[in-house]
Amino acid sequence: MRMPKLALPAILLFFFIGSAFLWPALKLYTMSDRERLKKTSLLAICGMTMLAAVFMAALYLNFGLFLNMSQAEDSQLKKLAGMIHSHLLHREDIRIAIQATLSSAAVFVQNRLATHPIAENFQR
Repeated sequence: MRMPKLALPAILLFFFIGSAFLWPALKLYTMSDRERLKKTSLLAICGMTMLAAVFMAALYLNFGLFLNMSQAEDSQLKKLAGMIHSHLLHREDIRIAIQATLSSAAVFVQNRLATHPIAENFQR
């Protein structure tokens, strides 16, 4: 199975997402008893949590779409190849041309190998 290529390394991406999820919890954990939770801090905590959740959902949907489209493309390409193959086999002139090309290519390769300097070493 092919995997999508990421512009950022996966470890760096997981670090950023993990830090976005952990930052609000760490902020609340490291606060002292006397420290007040300001309205801006609360908004920042909620905003970072929502941003990380949206980012994770976007990555999940993107990866799922990639897997689904990849399988659909593979099946469509196999179906197209089968249709092309069946159409080519029914036309006699194309089938004869393909056989002639293959036989001439085989003769060319045999002649080329017979005259190649490396082939002389193997014949001895």
